[in-house]
Amino acid sequence: MGNIQDETKFQVSNLTKFKAAYAEWAFKLGMNYAITLAWNRDVPLSAAKGHLGKLLARVDAAFLGRRFHQHPANERARAMFVFEKVETNIHVHGLWRMPSLEKIKLLGSLFPGERGGIWNAVVPSGSYCLTRIDDHHEAVNYMMKGQHMRSDDREMVWSDQWHSAESRDGL
Repeated sequence: MGNIQDETKFQVSNLTKFKAAYAEWAFKLGMNYAITLAWNRDVPLSAAKGHLGKLLARVDAAFLGRRFHQHPANERARAMFVFEKVETNIHVHGLWRMPSLEKIKLLGSLFPGERGGIWNAVVPSGSYCLTRIDDHHEAVNYMMKGQHMRSDDREMVWSDQWHSAESRDGL
């Protein structure tokens, strides 16, 4: 029985370190918002990822104009999302970085309340919860509560995947 206990302690210790490393990374990246997005209907993972891409494009367009894609990545919104309950009640928990204080203040206007705004322009049935990050460790632990080191990497999405190679060069 000692081997099972040792293995469990090892896994818990490594999971704690894994999430702590993500929290430090999120802090260094300047993540300043936590967001949960729900579809409130069945949707395939591929379609849900497409909705996230559209959402990020709409946010960037709201702040940078129609040619937002020509701006370097450090001027654009940056986010990471972790999908949860993909088979039953798909939703994502994410961290979001707005690159300037002006854009941080305006982000709330795009997400009024828990319904409406920019998310419902992409997913009419959707709901959301957007909050300012006070504690990166708490935000990452919540975002990754269902994740572990062997989680399916298809269930984690970075906004950078929708940025052009030219805009990513400055990262």
